Parts: sequence; C-alpha cells; structure tokens
Amino acid sequence: MEHRHPRSHFTRALEKICLRLDDAGAAPVQWKNRFLHRIHAPIVTVSNVWVVGSYARGALTCGDLDLVVDATAVLNGSPTQLPPTSAISRVLFKSPRDVRISIGTPHQNTSGVPFPDAHLIWQAAPIKDWHSAIDAIRPDPNAGRLSRPTDLIPLRREQIDCYDDQLEELIALKSTGILDWEFIPVTDAAMPESVTEDETDFIRTTKLFCGQKTQKLLPHLLTLFRNRKIKSQEKWQRSYDKMKFRNGGCDIFIYWQAMHPDRTLE
Repeated sequence: MEHRHPRSHFTRALEKICLRLDDAGAAPVQWKNRFLHRIHAPIVTVSNVWVVGSYARGALTCGDLDLVVDATAVLNGSPTQLPPTSAISRVLFKSPRDVRISIGTPHQNTSGVPFPDAHLIWQAAPIKDWHSAIDAIRPDPNAGRLSRPTDLIPLRREQIDCYDDQLEELIALKSTGILDWEFIPVTDAAMPESVTEDETDFIRTTKLFCGQKTQKLLPHLLTLFRNRKIKSQEKWQRSYDKMKFRNGGCDIFIYWQAMHPDRTLE
C-alpha cells in the first residue's frame, strides 16, 4: 500500500536538505531521555550524507528517500550519546516528508542493513559539490525496490520498534504458525446503529480518557469484534494505559506513528 512518487519529487527534497546543511550543518538538538527523565541538548554535527535505496539505484519512482547520515554529538565539550533520529531530523532537516533517515555509515547504521549502493551526496569537509553528486546518479528505468523476506510484515521496522534480527524472528514464527497477522486498512466509519450497554459504557469511558485519534478507531474496534464473532468476546475493559484495551481473552494495543502532517498510520 506504499504510495510512490516520481524521482523529481525526491530530487527536490534532497536539494533542500543539502541547502539546509550548507546553511547549518551543526545545531543544538533538544531531546528527553525517557529512562533518566532528563532533557539533553547536545550539539549535533553532520559530517556526511549518503543517499541509498531505490533512489540511489536510479529508480524512476520511489516510495521514499532513504538517507544515511554520519553525525556526532557533543555536550559540554565532551562526546555524548546522539539524540533520537526523529529529533535530529526535526532540527537539522526540518522533518522532510517521505524521507527516512538512518544514522551511521552505509556499512553500519541504525537500519541494521548495509547499503553497498550508497552514493555520498553531502560532505562537510572537504566541501563536496552536492549538485554534481546528485546529477551523477543516472535514472534507470529497470531499477526498483529490492524485495526482502521481511516485506511480509505490514509495518516498517521503526513503526514496531524492532531490530532486523527480531523482524526475521517474526517471519520465522509466522512460517511455523505460532504467530499470524493481518493488515486491515482503516477508513472512515460510523458507530454501529445499535450498541449494547457494555459497548456504551466502553465508548463513554474511552471518550473521557483517550485522545481524539483513538476515539476515531472505536467504530472499527466494535465492528471488528462483531463481524468476526470472536468466541472469547466478553466485556470491554480499558487498562490504566489509555492505549491498551481488553475484550475477553483478546488484548488490543493501539499505536500511532506520525508519517507527515497530513498522513497518520494506525
């Protein structure tokens, strides 16, 4: 269900990124350490940017622009832990649409996948002519996205917070029948015409404690359990975590991954 854009769309995005880095290749990046409950603001410096994936192979259409970014962080004059990739992207790249960023080098990076087809585009020193570097990647009508076994999983690695070896383990569990999944596109839906007393209470509670996006999923949850006639269906329950629900022997976890301002994945 990946939406693909023409190559020119990502060329413009790559040019904007290079211009931003020319203007400021280093900046303080504020982020909160969830484990230590501290706010950090190290100076993050980008030294190299490679383009990889289908764009680097010359594909005429791409699902997104894959970049590998070599960066370092310094706090109070000493090297420190890099902020999350999302924070680096927000500050130094302005969270560009349809751009996926991995931190590291083409051989070892946070995606867990080596990229032998990487093209160095931007370099801090010596200064690289990124205009020529982009033009040097010739369009190839025969180039396309490389298929991987993990494509069977309907979500990206970063959307389910897994490493690549864990994704491979999920594939193995599915092949043996221990684990299974199904991707169901979510569209606008209305509440069922008639709801039970238990469903009414569940809806009321959810509207009191959950966000608007979660509330939009309520019609889908109710309809899903009704249509499938799940034998374990009992009373709806909401845990203290507003993103977790339970119906009989079924646990429901709701996660939202922001893709860009006008598109969100449930």
